[in-house]
Amino acid sequence: MISRILEEIFPFYSYLSNKNKLIVSASSPALGEQKDVCKRYLDLGKDFLLERITEEHQRAIKIDDKTIKFTLALSLSLSILGSTSALLANQLTVDVLHFLVVGLSGICVLYTLIAGLLALGAIQTLPTYGYGTEFLIASKNNLNLIAEALLSQEKINIVRQIRNEASYQCLRNGLLMLLIAILIFFIAKI
Repeated sequence: MISRILEEIFPFYSYLSNKNKLIVSASSPALGEQKDVCKRYLDLGKDFLLERITEEHQRAIKIDDKTIKFTLALSLSLSILGSTSALLANQLTVDVLHFLVVGLSGICVLYTLIAGLLALGAIQTLPTYGYGTEFLIASKNNLNLIAEALLSQEKINIVRQIRNEASYQCLRNGLLMLLIAILIFFIAKI
């Protein structure tokens, strides 16, 4: 319960800690429980595994594209709105309310900038598994290698997904701070 609340408040921390674990496990899929998953994947057959790897590559592109387009645009616009609401706070005569609106606006800008930085992470190159000429040659008669590549690619796509989610959570938190700041401003002006 407490960890979930902390994840909602600080989604970027959760992303960073999970990202490192998943990247390490993706680079060594033949260890522990992952070995069992690879064995189950072998039952699917070579053609289906190769098809699934292609689907995972396409999914990676879609997740990164979604993150860049929506999150980056929203984070830039919310940062501008947060800065504007801080300027509006100068019209408040009560120091406590002025400080509160400026503080909430600052937190809004901080959250949205973090969301933008996370979105820019979609430009960063993550490992791609089951791709390239060397993989095709090595996997020609090695079904286990194909299963391991699929499992690794799925894990890297989970990294992309949690980055996307953390970015959206930061945007949500920034928007919430902005709405509270604007609400306080309008109530104070009444």
